Amino acid sequence: MKLGKEINPPFNSISRVYTEAALASVSPRGLTAGSSVRVTPWIPRLNRGTTQTASAAENLSDSDAGLIFPRIDIDHEDDFLSLGALASANIRPVLVKNQLALHSTRWTHSFFNELIMQHVAMAKRLVELGFSHLVIAADGDSAWQKILSPRFSSHDINQRKAPFLDLYCAMREITGHVVVLLTVEELAPEGMDATDGILIANDLEHLGLKEIIATSGTRDFLPLYTRRETCQKPSVPDQFFSNSPHLASAIWLQGRTNLSIWCSAFFEDKERTITLARRLGIAGLIEKPSINIY
Repeated sequence: MKLGKEINPPFNSISRVYTEAALASVSPRGLTAGSSVRVTPWIPRLNRGTTQTASAAENLSDSDAGLIFPRIDIDHEDDFLSLGALASANIRPVLVKNQLALHSTRWTHSFFNELIMQHVAMAKRLVELGFSHLVIAADGDSAWQKILSPRFSSHDINQRKAPFLDLYCAMREITGHVVVLLTVEELAPEGMDATDGILIANDLEHLGLKEIIATSGTRDFLPLYTRRETCQKPSVPDQFFSNSPHLASAIWLQGRTNLSIWCSAFFEDKERTITLARRLGIAGLIEKPSINIY
């Protein structure tokens, strides 16, 4: 069973994914002939400086092993150019919009049409390069997470989700392999809760979505964003402990959709997380990078 991890490696560093599911960043000279590891080059994401970011995910089953999810900011040409000629079935670009005018009075029909066209233009370029699988990001406090959140808009959920559903339909016309990375619940006061996330996922499924990556939280409310443990109440008969509470974002969608559900979360204990995820029926895992809140 394999596990992916999102990290910030040095330029030209590579990742070794061990058959035992361990993942480590090593230098090229660390590889030896006959090694029983699969070598996956990291795809750099230029972050307006010298930091490169890539996200790799491995299915909990042995299929789809070695998937890599580089985040591509549609506002920055460098993110697109950094992919170069690395098109591969194992690379699934994540289209993300980070900058957003926070005042919802500016979120007009023309604003959303322009935003959707930005994604469509980038998607067409990626498909022309040979990328057949694309991911739409509505996570990580990005623009689409904020558009879907009641913290930034007084509109009801039906109005907030409408442009995002339009985006999915537009992307689906470009390639039939579209995945959504969705913050199911924000875990913040007045934020989007799981009922909103379930409703969005249901609508996407009705429109043809087959696979979703669930996640949760917002950096705007760190007490729950950085939480690493959860326990059942004493009154619950079956004792439960998990050091991966963010798996709950995927569990909310189970039984309420027929989607293949991945989860993007923080893991304190990889082996226990993999075991728990397998038992819960989660299709795949992506490990979020740890954050420094100080």
